Amino acid sequence: MKWIFNPAIRLGNQLSFKYKFLLWSCLMLLPLAYSMANLLGRLQDDNVQANRELAGVANLAPVPAIEQALLTHRNLVTRHAYEVDPVGDDQVKAAAQAVDQSLQAFADTRQNNPSFEVIQQGWAALQSEAGKLEVEQSNLRHDKLLTEVRHLYKHITASSSLIQDPALGTYYMVILASERLPQLRDLLAQVRDRAATIADFGLFQAEGYSGLRFRLDLISATLQELEADLTLLYQIEPAYRAELGQQTDALMQLVRQGVETMENKMMKDQLVQLSTKEVQALGDKMDEAITALAGQVRQRLEADLRQRLAANQHHFWWVTAPLTASLLLYLYLMIGAYLSLRETVGRVRDIAARVNAQDLSQHIEIVGQDELAAISRDYNVTLETLRTLMLRVRENGVTVVESATEIEARTCRSQEVIADQQGETHQVATAIKELAATSQDMAGNALQAARMTQEAQNVVGQGEDVVERTIKAIDHINREVLRTADTIGQLEQQCSQIGGVISVIRGIAEQTNLLALNAAIEAARAGDQGRGFAVVADEVRSLANRTQGATVEIQQMIEQLQSGARASVTAMSAASHEAQEGVGLAQEAKQAFGAITEKVDRMVDTNAIIASAIEQQGAVVNEIERNVVRISDGSDEALQVANAARDAARQIHQLTEQLRAMVQSFVL
Repeated sequence: MKWIFNPAIRLGNQLSFKYKFLLWSCLMLLPLAYSMANLLGRLQDDNVQANRELAGVANLAPVPAIEQALLTHRNLVTRHAYEVDPVGDDQVKAAAQAVDQSLQAFADTRQNNPSFEVIQQGWAALQSEAGKLEVEQSNLRHDKLLTEVRHLYKHITASSSLIQDPALGTYYMVILASERLPQLRDLLAQVRDRAATIADFGLFQAEGYSGLRFRLDLISATLQELEADLTLLYQIEPAYRAELGQQTDALMQLVRQGVETMENKMMKDQLVQLSTKEVQALGDKMDEAITALAGQVRQRLEADLRQRLAANQHHFWWVTAPLTASLLLYLYLMIGAYLSLRETVGRVRDIAARVNAQDLSQHIEIVGQDELAAISRDYNVTLETLRTLMLRVRENGVTVVESATEIEARTCRSQEVIADQQGETHQVATAIKELAATSQDMAGNALQAARMTQEAQNVVGQGEDVVERTIKAIDHINREVLRTADTIGQLEQQCSQIGGVISVIRGIAEQTNLLALNAAIEAARAGDQGRGFAVVADEVRSLANRTQGATVEIQQMIEQLQSGARASVTAMSAASHEAQEGVGLAQEAKQAFGAITEKVDRMVDTNAIIASAIEQQGAVVNEIERNVVRISDGSDEALQVANAARDAARQIHQLTEQLRAMVQSFVL
């Protein structure tokens, strides 16, 4: 498994401790710093989100006053127009001033909001047309302004990220404070104002019933949505039920009772059984309950956001402080480890420099219990061992010098003795070499004589072989001559037989010639009828004449052949006689060569014995020469060894002196 770490080991071997610690710190701190930055960034984002939402809650604070002022102004304008519980102009003006003050209070927050600009423009237009608008038109203008107020709620919650809060409890609290309760409050105020007008008249007008019906249905739907939101809110955050549950339940019950009262005493059979004061009191009571609940919701929302901000800040510092402390502690320990390592290495290098300067009197100060301290202890042990060794070398230096001097003297004496022995050995070697040369010459002469007798023996043997082959050849020639004479005799007899046959052929030819002549005569007698036969007879006669001539020639040739055969037989007989005489002479020569061969064989054996003896003598002399040469070479080597020993002794003496001087230079 070590091969896995080989690249890291090689990298570590190439870096100094400073860069090793720097590399380790970077590898450790960069991921840690990155993680810290991300974590702190998220925590800071949470803080920014909480501050933005708190700013949104603060921006929402003036909006309920605008809503309340508009609702009050619409109610007073309606009551003033229908003379319900007569309202004076000063009250309407006071309500208008309250709207102006609430709008100015929102404007002082310096929020750039398009919905607020629409509200300002709509309110200014409404004020400019005050006293000129019908009640329904004024109510519609107020309704539009209140609708823009709800848009203002939504815009503030959206721009401040309140509506995007990741906590569902906060989300439903924002929905409750900015949508459900303002919408319910507006609807209840509209029902109150219209119901009060209807109660003042005591009957429904044409559009009064449908308008009131529509708004009561909207209130019921809004109540259902509010109830669903509250149910989810209390399921998510049960703590809200303990604080807001009683008020929300009371509000829900109050609104349901109010709607039920309206249904039973006004909407049922369109019989108006409520007075204006009762309607006004019922509406004001529900408005006060909603206003109180909305204020409490906003307060709890602001308290939750502040608590979350405080928790985020607390968590931020609780995370930042340990991380920063851990980082600082890590840097502190890493720097301390590096400084400790550098100090230890510095002490070791200082002692190493002293050792290089031949000062062995110091030792490394041991600090700590780490591996470098163990190395320092081992280095001190090494230094102590080296000091002890140097002391022993110093003590034994004198003895070594004396021994080297004695060795040098003895090697010089050995060199002289070996030199004398070498001279005598060289003289013996020279004499042995001369003896060996003489033996080699004698051996050469003996070998040459042996080779010459051997050659003579070979020549005699060859002559004997030639005589033997000559006898055999002459005998073979004699036999061939006799066989040829017999053959020629037989040829002579066969020629005689051929002569007889030729005589018969010649007789036949003569008879044939006579017969042809007779035939020609008979043909002549026959005339024309025998002309053809005469031609044949003439041809036969001509053939018989040629046969006779040929037989004569053959007979002459046979006679010549017989004469030559007889002469050949005579010559062959003479040759056979001469061959027999040659065989006799060859036999005598063979006997003479046999005697020569016997003498030469004895000479060869004698020369071989002499050559063998001389060769053995030469081998012995050569062996002696080699031994003497080896002795001479050994003497030379011994002399060289003696010279080398003398030189080595001198060198040992010199080195010992140098070693003693070097040891003396060390501080122990």
